[in-house]
Formats: sequence, C-alpha cells, structure tokens
Amino acid sequence: MTAATVDSTLPITGRETHPVAVWASVGAAFLALQVYIYTAWVLSDKFTPTPTGDSPLSDFGYWFIQIGQVAFAILAVYMVYWMIKTCRREGRAPTSVLFCLAFLMTYWQDPLANYYRLYFIYTSHFFNFGSWCELIPGWIMPRGSRFPEPLLFGLGSYIGLIPLTSFVICAAMRKAKARWPQTGTLGLMLSAFVVAMAIDLVLEIMWVRTGLYQIPGAIRSLSLWGGMPYQLPLYEVVFWGALIYTPAASLLYFKDDKGNTVVERGIENFRGSTTTAVMRCLALAGFLNAFYLLFNMIMWFISFQIDPVPSGMPSHILNGICGEGTPYECPGPDVHVPLPDSGPLPPFSGRN
Repeated sequence: MTAATVDSTLPITGRETHPVAVWASVGAAFLALQVYIYTAWVLSDKFTPTPTGDSPLSDFGYWFIQIGQVAFAILAVYMVYWMIKTCRREGRAPTSVLFCLAFLMTYWQDPLANYYRLYFIYTSHFFNFGSWCELIPGWIMPRGSRFPEPLLFGLGSYIGLIPLTSFVICAAMRKAKARWPQTGTLGLMLSAFVVAMAIDLVLEIMWVRTGLYQIPGAIRSLSLWGGMPYQLPLYEVVFWGALIYTPAASLLYFKDDKGNTVVERGIENFRGSTTTAVMRCLALAGFLNAFYLLFNMIMWFISFQIDPVPSGMPSHILNGICGEGTPYECPGPDVHVPLPDSGPLPPFSGRN
C-alpha cells in the first residue's frame, strides 16, 4: 500500500493526555520543591527563632497575637479532625477535603513576595523558627532567614482560614446564580471577585492595624494610611482577590456532570482509590500553586516601584533585615537590591 492510498479517515491512536495528569505533574513538582525547602531549612542553622528586639509592644498587641495564634492552631487541629471525619463518612476523599490539603501545599510560598526586596513581614512575637526563605532556589533578599514565619498562625491560615473563605465565596456564587439565573461564567467570577475583595479587605485591615504583620514596601498613593507603619496597599487586596480567592472559589464552583473540577477531569481513567485521591490532590495543588506564584511575581514587579519604608517600624517587624544597625538600607525608590549575605549573621541588637 502506498502513502497515496492510506485512508485519511483512520483514527490516530495513542495515549490520551488527561487534564488531571497534567495538573498532578505540576503539583508533584511543587511538592518536591517544598519538601526539599522544608527539609533543608529544618536541618540548617537557620532553623532558629527570630528575636523581637527592643521595641515595645502594647499589652493588647501582645495578647491579641498570642490568643490569635492559639486560635489558629485550634482551627488547624479542627480542620484535620473534620477532614478525617468527612472521609470516613463518605468512604472516600471528597474534593472539599483535598482542596484544604492542596492549599496547605501552597504554604511554602507565604514569604515569597519578598524574593527580591522586603514587601511584607510578620511580627516576631509570633511563635517562629525564622523562615525557609533563603533555601528557596535563587532567593535574593538578604537575611531572609530572619523573616519570622508564624507557624501556628500560618498552618491555621492555609489549611483553615483561606480554604474556608474560598468555600464562603463559592457559596456566594451559588447565591448569585440562584438570584440571577441568567448570570454567565464571567458574571459569576466577577461576583466572586467582589466578595473576595470585601472579605480580604476586612481581614487585611485587622491584621495590619493590630500588628500581626505589616507591609513596609508599598506605594503610598495606592494604600490606606500610606506612609504609616500600618499602611495597607489596596492592590494587595485586588490581586489577592483576583488571583487567590477567585480562582480557588471558581475551581470549586465549576464542576462537570461527574462532580470533577476542571483539574480533576479524566480521573475516571485511573484506577485505585489511593492513586486517584493523590492525583486529584496534586492536581488541585498544582492549580493553586500556579496562581499563587503569579500573585507573587506581580508583587515582585511592584516591589521595584515602592516608596520608602515608613519611619517608626518596630524592631519586631524589621527584625534586623534592614535599617539602622544593619549593613542594608530598607527598600525604596533609590535603593539598589543588595545581594544576600554570604557569611553568618551578627547578633541582632533590635535597634532598627
């Protein structure tokens, strides 16, 4: 048979690539990276608490931080209990449970907005062991190990508060669809975005005004209380709502007739309850990590447009990363991006 006589209608056979396999591969790559980062951090000399320094903290601020992190630790424990109970009741791992686990697998990106320059930072009055920043490949900002990653608050946020907020936004999308049945995909995502911004604005104001964390690197003209230690850039709220909450809620809302999200489609072609659960979780994690990375990349770009760090930043916020008593000037419009430290850190005096 010659090439000219080959029936062009014959199907092209081969293994089909399913969305779940693609997204699970992305999630597996992110998971391998964070396992490396966490392991290297715990085994390094950078796994040590960041000292608070000499700046005073009000009794209200101190107890708000302590009670807050205990509450978030309790939330994390409750979420684990709820996930186990839900899996036992349904006899499988539903998307809602895997979604919470997937968001926890984005936690490694929490300090990533500071990759080049100091953008935001928590108070070192949180329970912390410094951070894994400097173990992230290519990390630039000096003294990233002084970033006080709040482990109790962070775990409660990424396995509890953030997924639960996404559930609320998803429920708001269902309400909007029930109220206005003619609303299309774009309209529903817009409604999710509006609700997401409203919720995040309330939370962000509470966090910065009580000093749980602050955002030293901001564009003042685009911020609430611009130029004050507790300034809140509004673009933080816009981009967090657009790239974290809206995609997450939309992922939960838009499912096919088999109950699969867009990244879980094709899972029926794989066998084994454990295998399929792992693949679905990794696929969800790949999707959420990709959008979180996009958010952080936008923050990297904005960090080169910021105004000077406000004066009066306390030692338990700057944490010896930059400013008085350090060899590094805090970021600003005329400040070059310094290279990371190559040697051991000197003692932290706390006088920034």
